[in-house]
Amino acid sequence: MWEADVIGSTTWATGRACRAAECLQWSEEGILAVITAGAIHIVTPLVGYARDDAGDAAQAPHARAPWSITSIDAKRELARQPAVPEPADEEIAAATTPSTLGEAWHAAAWSPATVGPLHTCALAVINARRQLSMYVCESDARTGPYASVDVPYGRWADTRTGVARSLATQFSAVRWSPVSPQRHAWLAAGTRGGDVILWNAYAQPMHVVQCWRVPHAVCALSWCAWLPDGTVRLAVQTSEQMHVFSLRDDDEPLCESVGTCTLGLAQVSNLHWADTIVLRWATPSALVSWEVGAASPVSVPVTIGAHAAGSDARGTLRDDGRMYAYDGSLLATLPLKQRVWGYVRDPSGLIVTLSSADETASWRYMISPTLTLTLWLPQERWLPNASLPPIVAWRTWAYALERHADDSALWMPLHARLAQLEAQAEALCQRTTGVAAWSAAHREAQCLAWATHVAPSFAATHLGGAQRLCAWLGLAVRAAAWDAAMPGAYTQRLVRALEQGATSPDLSPAVVSYLQGAKARIDKPTNETTMETCPACDAPMPPTLAATAPCPAGHIFDRCVVTYAVIDGVRTWTCVGCARQAYVPACEVISKWLPAMTGCLACGNRWRHS
Repeated sequence: MWEADVIGSTTWATGRACRAAECLQWSEEGILAVITAGAIHIVTPLVGYARDDAGDAAQAPHARAPWSITSIDAKRELARQPAVPEPADEEIAAATTPSTLGEAWHAAAWSPATVGPLHTCALAVINARRQLSMYVCESDARTGPYASVDVPYGRWADTRTGVARSLATQFSAVRWSPVSPQRHAWLAAGTRGGDVILWNAYAQPMHVVQCWRVPHAVCALSWCAWLPDGTVRLAVQTSEQMHVFSLRDDDEPLCESVGTCTLGLAQVSNLHWADTIVLRWATPSALVSWEVGAASPVSVPVTIGAHAAGSDARGTLRDDGRMYAYDGSLLATLPLKQRVWGYVRDPSGLIVTLSSADETASWRYMISPTLTLTLWLPQERWLPNASLPPIVAWRTWAYALERHADDSALWMPLHARLAQLEAQAEALCQRTTGVAAWSAAHREAQCLAWATHVAPSFAATHLGGAQRLCAWLGLAVRAAAWDAAMPGAYTQRLVRALEQGATSPDLSPAVVSYLQGAKARIDKPTNETTMETCPACDAPMPPTLAATAPCPAGHIFDRCVVTYAVIDGVRTWTCVGCARQAYVPACEVISKWLPAMTGCLACGNRWRHS
């Protein structure tokens, strides 16, 4: 039985889905890319946001649109690319790009967070002319616009001529690696000529760091997680073989082949890693697993179909809507009659499917096939993951609570988790603790504190203290990151914040002692003028560090949520969760010691440009 309820659906006539099982992709920021031939739709579920800039906040939950949608248009992409010359003879015609009539896109992949502006994700795309580029959003990632950024090409095809040169510059697959411990994020792209090219996304400017060849055209790519020995594996599927390469975490990574197996003639879909050793994919008649290094893969027969639409920890969903466990047993059947092209779960557990539209007059759409995107709420809900932005971590539960789902089993585990975190945080006060440990505890507290935005009133007793814990841990992060070279004005504001934080009610003696000790360590004499004055009338500002700063004459200014500075300019970031603002000039001054790009220090959610 399919144990999920429909939250909402929408239908597009923007052409076929691009690459089964790869046409739906969630970013680490909880934003969905729907890749069709005619447009790439950027979809963001709206539930859980403290305020909705799309204009739906005033609507009742049952009337509100379930998502905001923007798109990267086909005409805009094709217009910015040079025209493809007509082939001169039949030999060259075989090497030219596929027909682009009415199509703009071939494939796309989200980067890890931090590659795009303000800790966002960038979207690497291959258009129908098989050219590679990136799209980034410098404002609100939910609403766009997404601007194109060219990817610098290397010189891997310079020594080739004719057909070989043409194939070497036509991209066929693209994938991003996870961020490495040494802060590398590699963009991998494969070509029709069998080239595999790696770019270092964190380098300025972005450039090619490695290139090698496989015997046939590249069809698909897949990265595993980073291994403890500082290496990562990249699976490269060609038309006849599966290759696995190992790369070391370095500025100039060396590539080493660690395994190859033969695929045969069956069409492969849904290539992904089960872990760092086992690689999985699907054929029309089987689910296949291969332990890298083994002589041959192991196949489990299933009902014959066209392709796999996607997979999760439980199993693989086939194009006919049947979900199979990896041992071949039938788990559930999706209640859709049309062919399924994509199936993914977001980081919080929400399910999204992309299927052919249920259109009775299908002859009308022979040129532009229609597709239906459906958002599902699973009955099985995961506890929030503190590594995610709180809005995304709580998304599934926010939908469930809107629908008055039974949540009685949620609050007691969270209460125990909060008590455990409070004890752990107090233990950190008893020893010398670095910024990383304080930041990890702070992220966990931010996740728990955000529950108060979605929890019913009776659950407040289980979450009491989460906001208080989040507040003093934020001070601890700033105190641990403090450096004597920081500006004196910021130091004095931090001293006042620690002093006021130590007088907050209901803090334990250990926490009060830690905050007072941090204040004494930081409070050093300075020759800088640290008195704050009103930007409007130059009157002295009161020393309180509330969210707003009123002057004696009645002028009111917001304070920066990161540095406590009075915001007297227009260069600001706004948190998509709590709507507090950060003053960019003040944040840039201390960014060497306290990077503020990753998210709001008050609630943990992401920034957008104001």
